[in-house]
Amino acid sequence: MGVGHAVCEDYATCGCVPNTLYGHIHYAIVSDGCSGSQDTDVGARILSRAAINIIRDFGHTDNLTYEAVRESFRKWLVEEIRKFQVILHLPKNMLEATLLVAVALQDKRWIFGWGDGVIALKRKDDSLECTQIMYTPNYPAYLSYHFYDPSEFVSMIHTVQETTFNIPDCQKSIIKTSPVKLGQFDDYQYSADVSNLDLSHIVLMSDGIESFSQNGETLDVKGQIKKYTDFKNSNLAFAQRRMQRMTIENKAAGITHYDDLSMATLAF
Repeated sequence: MGVGHAVCEDYATCGCVPNTLYGHIHYAIVSDGCSGSQDTDVGARILSRAAINIIRDFGHTDNLTYEAVRESFRKWLVEEIRKFQVILHLPKNMLEATLLVAVALQDKRWIFGWGDGVIALKRKDDSLECTQIMYTPNYPAYLSYHFYDPSEFVSMIHTVQETTFNIPDCQKSIIKTSPVKLGQFDDYQYSADVSNLDLSHIVLMSDGIESFSQNGETLDVKGQIKKYTDFKNSNLAFAQRRMQRMTIENKAAGITHYDDLSMATLAF
């Protein structure tokens, strides 16, 4: 939980669902509730559960392709989230949250995202390729906006920017900048097929990774990404101990993060 929050509005989960066609479908999910809306800590969990339901269901499709999932995933998610919203009588703004999803089945590795955050691809040589998704102004196009009348968003045309950079050389390039008209089904969706890359990890991070500071000075996001992905051992108990130690070290060094931070990883 970030020092600027009274409730942690981030959520992360990972796991696998058994599947008769593909053996198992593994997933990692990060969701980040909007701080300006009420009870989005609950909404973040609901979006994550909806994504798991969709992953379970699309695994029944024979010869599943990245292109087919990319074209339909958002529609499936909106329909699934809408079920939760209607059945539980939830206010629509409770479901305003970023959703980042990584999926692995057999030799396939796919990533999808709606909202902001960071996606880090760690190769087996320990190099990192990162994509940072940011909105201007800082108001992402959430999936739940599809529950509103599009006329409510006529004046809300924002800009989304995808920036890629490599670590350790930190070569940087802006690969996509585009306007986003909120509430439309042609709004922004991040997607990537990384099946052909020699990866050791896919790491999803909420935008809390961008909010670290030390004694009032903002810290470079690249350094924080490297720090929080530098795990030589993917064993859960080891990772938990490492995170606990980093938390203690950060406190001793006067390092804090204002925003909530959630991370989820697939290790290969």
